[in-house]
Amino acid sequence: MSDLGNVEFPPRIPEQHELWAMLFVVVGRWHDAIMRHYVNAGLDLIESFEGLRLTAYPDPGSGGEPYTIGYGHTGSVNGQPVAPGMTITLDTADDLLQADLTPRGPTPGEKP
Repeated sequence: MSDLGNVEFPPRIPEQHELWAMLFVVVGRWHDAIMRHYVNAGLDLIESFEGLRLTAYPDPGSGGEPYTIGYGHTGSVNGQPVAPGMTITLDTADDLLQADLTPRGPTPGEKP
């Protein structure tokens, strides 16, 4: 006779709430994977349209301000306005893009 340890026989059938909990975990993991895929695809698309420049450059329309750096960032970098000659690293460009895409206020239709 083999040692089955703590294995129940016949096997216990999970109750309905346990099945729902298992389904919730599986769907949650699937949802997270799908969302990561689409977020990464969206970032790739933005990066391809914006292009990457690690040195600040003038606005093509005005030939001056606003100066742009990274993936189209025109705000400040470490509290300093983007200015001629400013340089950043690739990591900083990625961080600025993430910050630029982070919602800052109420979503459309939401009251502040």
